[in-house]
Amino acid sequence: MTDSTKLREKLVYAEELNYIAGSALLYSKISIKVLEDIHPKINYILENNVIATQVRAIALKVPTEQ
Repeated sequence: MTDSTKLREKLVYAEELNYIAGSALLYSKISIKVLEDIHPKINYILENNVIATQVRAIALKVPTEQ
């Protein structure tokens, strides 16, 4: 269990989804096409102070027919 009264700003690169999680920017602004894009985009997020204090992600698992 976590203490939800103590939130912290955090940026994480989600490799499977190719975007930086933890920003308040649109997906188009934080999506990554090549690995060299990660650091410039993180710097852009930090310079514009658009780090989210809360992030919600929904992962779906779709069954495949066997």
